[in-house]
Amino acid sequence: MVKVTVDGQAVEVAPGTTIMQACEEAGAEIPRFCYHER
Repeated sequence: MVKVTVDGQAVEVAPGTTIMQACEEAGAEIPRFCYHER
């Protein structure tokens, strides 16, 4: 697992997780236009 901090909240995510996915796991709402999970 990889530890990242999103808006001051520590989150552990799997290697290969994108920043957008990590933010979603942390519950952070990020407006996006051109993001498509493959």
